Amino acid sequence: MLHLVLHYWRRKLLIHIYWLLRVFLKVVCSQSKVVVTDQDPAMKKAIYAVFVDTRH
Repeated sequence: MLHLVLHYWRRKLLIHIYWLLRVFLKVVCSQSKVVVTDQDPAMKKAIYAVFVDTRH
């Protein structure tokens, strides 16, 4: 049961980060070349999905 709950929250986190990065991209109108994070797996997936030319 705990595994399902954790999977649900990771998925929700990924969706929210993805949305946030899309809004950021729309406002700034350009992609960053490099993004520095705390190695969060959800953040890494969202960065690769939204900023296709960015290194993480």
